[in-house]
Amino acid sequence: MNSSLKKYIDITATGENLSKEDSRGCLNTIFTGNCKSDEIIKLLLNLKDKGESVEEMAGFASAMREKMLKVPVSKKAIDLCGTGGTGKERFNVSTAASFILSAASVPVAKHGNYGSKKGNGSFDFLKSLDISFDLTVSELQSIFEETDLCFLFARNHHQAMKYVAEARKQINARTIFNILGPLCNPASVDYQVIGAVNEDIAQKIAHTIKLLGTSRSLVIAGADGLDELSTTGKSIIYEINSDSLERKEFDPLTLGLKAVPADIKGAGAKDNAGLFCELFSNNRTDHKISELVCLNAGAAFYCFGKVKDIQSGYKLAEEQIISGAAWNKYLLYKEASKK
Repeated sequence: MNSSLKKYIDITATGENLSKEDSRGCLNTIFTGNCKSDEIIKLLLNLKDKGESVEEMAGFASAMREKMLKVPVSKKAIDLCGTGGTGKERFNVSTAASFILSAASVPVAKHGNYGSKKGNGSFDFLKSLDISFDLTVSELQSIFEETDLCFLFARNHHQAMKYVAEARKQINARTIFNILGPLCNPASVDYQVIGAVNEDIAQKIAHTIKLLGTSRSLVIAGADGLDELSTTGKSIIYEINSDSLERKEFDPLTLGLKAVPADIKGAGAKDNAGLFCELFSNNRTDHKISELVCLNAGAAFYCFGKVKDIQSGYKLAEEQIISGAAWNKYLLYKEASKK
């Protein structure tokens, strides 16, 4: 093998980590479009087998950020998203929470995609809610100005990912790219709430964000393998500020919230959209799914600095549903997306 990827393949084959700069150079080499799928597969499997390092994740993320189609926004904003890969039937918590946050004047630039394995990703959900998202940068900026909200469809903003699509398809398992999506928001948000399926991945993401820089981010490993705060048990939260990184635990019982996994089980995008409309249009906060959404919106309110703690954020989130503000925000956004 005499390709330009050879040195990176050889290094990672020994179990050695790439530096941040080498990782950035490695992905930029792939993004030239001159690498063969079998070479990319070898590299990705080497990284997976030895475990992706924080420096490798930061380097890959830096390369992706350089290539992405950016959406500059006029205000500081927050993103809520998970890495996915839970293997569970889930409700689209972070997408529903986005309407709550923007209803309370917290700007949201939500990054996401279709589901990779099941049709229940954030943008499958938005499609079922009759929201248009295949929009230009200027259209997204205009909607953001009008609504304090925009949904950024990953496929439109990360065109360079086409060069790894075939390799990822052949591997058909988690790779470093499953972790990178939340780290590469096209609006370059200052605040993030990121969910991970386990604490090992959460810890790596937290240290990667610290290396890349943030105003404040929360990285969450939920109970029962959820990539968001759970109401079924204690969750782990890594809080990253510009100069600190702290590990915390959050117990939903502090808010009187208690559920079993069956209570918060979601379904496909169409059913999830129907449940969202039923709950939000009827101002219902007494449903277990409403509680789950409010809890995660509450964490985002805290992350953004709107409230002093997650408990206060939960109450503020409830108010947006009870008052009808969150439902009205959804209706406003749906109309604006079609102009």
